[in-house]
Amino acid sequence: MKIDANTKLDVLLSRYPFLVDFLAELSPDLRQLKSRILRKTMAKVATLEKVASMGKIELNLLMNEIAREVLEKTNEELVIKVEFSKETVEEPKEPFEEPREPFEEPKEPFEEPKEPGEEPKEPFEEPKEPFEEPKEPFEEPKEPFEEPFEEPKEPIEESKEHIEEPKEPFEEPREPIEEPKEPFEEPKEPFEEPKEQLVESDKRQEVLKEIIRGVHEGEDMNVLKNKFRELIKDVDPSEISKMEQQLIDEGIPEEEVKRLCDVHVEIFKESLDKKEIPTAPPGHPVHTFMKENREAEKIMDEIEEMLKRLGDPPNETVFLDCRGGLGRLLESFAKIDYHYLRKENQLFPMLESHDVSGPSQVMWGIHDDVRTLLKKASELLSQEEPTALVKTLKELIPTTREMIYKEEHILFPMSLEQLSQSEWTKVRSGEEEIGYAWVEPEEKWPPEDFEMPKEVQILEIPVKEQKIPLATGALSKEQIDLILTHLPVDISFVDETDRVAYYSATKERIFPRSPAVIRRKVQKCHPSKSVDTVQKILNQFKAGYKDVAEFWLQLDGKFIHIRYFAVRDSEGIYKGTLEVSQDVTDIKKLEGENRLLDWE
Repeated sequence: MKIDANTKLDVLLSRYPFLVDFLAELSPDLRQLKSRILRKTMAKVATLEKVASMGKIELNLLMNEIAREVLEKTNEELVIKVEFSKETVEEPKEPFEEPREPFEEPKEPFEEPKEPGEEPKEPFEEPKEPFEEPKEPFEEPKEPFEEPFEEPKEPIEESKEHIEEPKEPFEEPREPIEEPKEPFEEPKEPFEEPKEQLVESDKRQEVLKEIIRGVHEGEDMNVLKNKFRELIKDVDPSEISKMEQQLIDEGIPEEEVKRLCDVHVEIFKESLDKKEIPTAPPGHPVHTFMKENREAEKIMDEIEEMLKRLGDPPNETVFLDCRGGLGRLLESFAKIDYHYLRKENQLFPMLESHDVSGPSQVMWGIHDDVRTLLKKASELLSQEEPTALVKTLKELIPTTREMIYKEEHILFPMSLEQLSQSEWTKVRSGEEEIGYAWVEPEEKWPPEDFEMPKEVQILEIPVKEQKIPLATGALSKEQIDLILTHLPVDISFVDETDRVAYYSATKERIFPRSPAVIRRKVQKCHPSKSVDTVQKILNQFKAGYKDVAEFWLQLDGKFIHIRYFAVRDSEGIYKGTLEVSQDVTDIKKLEGENRLLDWE
């Protein structure tokens, strides 16, 4: 690879990611390159000349240092085009070109020495300074030049060694330029050798999976950690998510991957801790997620202080004093569900569109674990069972803290890398519909000058428009939408390909939905423990064995009735499934009669 003053920094960082840390160490002014967002913006346009200016480093020195680092890390030699000042280049031109005119006549005898210089044209012009010494002898014999021209051939050949000898001290970093193509091809073979040690690309994935399989089979953790340090040394968040996805695809049950998730992090933690935690502008979904994490940590800190006061086993007198405060903390902590719902309904669908579903499947399972532990803790508190409560809280808090670590060291960095600003705009567009935990976005995002993608823009429906003929009667689009959103039930429709095609945006949905769910596979809209049942219902509907499936449950003091209906056309062909959810708490309490004439 050749580099010069105009080489884009992004090209180098894409090929040699380790240069990020190297440049940050080379100059304190270049530490800003460790910001992933800055690398995605500034590095795309910054040349090495600009980087040298930013880092207050002389350009040629910067290129030399980069070349040495690449050579040391990969055995690959970079070809450097050294930049000279105009004075240095132009000064020798006139005396150097003066003897060229006499060379016009004896073209044939001069053909022989010209051959070695034809391929490396640049090297022939570069030794200008060392070549100035013989200028005076060449200018003296101008008149008798033709007669002695044949004789000096051999001395000229001998002097080549003298001329080329100072090239090494003069062009210490330019050796790759001096070498013709054949020598430049040579490093390819040595470059293949480090791959066995560095374990690049697919081989890295295989080693990572081999390490995790070792965990699965009960191998010693210290041995596996050492293996990671020796073979991988560093790991990127996207590699972990890719590994998890491949493990699931290869047959390791999702529940087992979830169980091993904490072990993954333990092995990779040393490497992940060296990574910079991502930053995002205020109002960006990641910025809001991280603000919520800070609030969650404050609540957990308070709960842990109460646990210290309670002791283990807990003091019953202290428990009675702390019960009210602990109840308020748990009630507030339960708002973390909004944080998880936005991940599940807004962020995960976007990642799935990039074929990244491993992290979402694993994390959703952990979300449900946190929800279960929170519910259990609240029940134990109301039942005044302090011993079981303390045990539950000591499981809840580490699980939640570990999820925060995984979000900020794996999920968010990978998401920022994968998703475009348009996709983040889609994520942002449905957040209010679900809600926030403890905080709200600080500022409006995206910026006002950002053009909203057409599919994200909210289209206002005209009040007056042509009626749509239906089986009975005709309605406008506005009327249809109003009817569906005023029904006393929540409805969702899944088409014949199992993708969510519609949901009614009622004011208070029982189960949150957001625009990101549209076109998402319905199987991805449920936690892993429910997917088998959902698939069974769909299979029964498609085969024509069943037309209805119904369930009921109690949620936050409400009695919820859920029904699924197979939708078929007039010929009985399956067209999709309609989900209808209804709060029937008050309906269950009805008694006697209340006729139309009794209405007041």
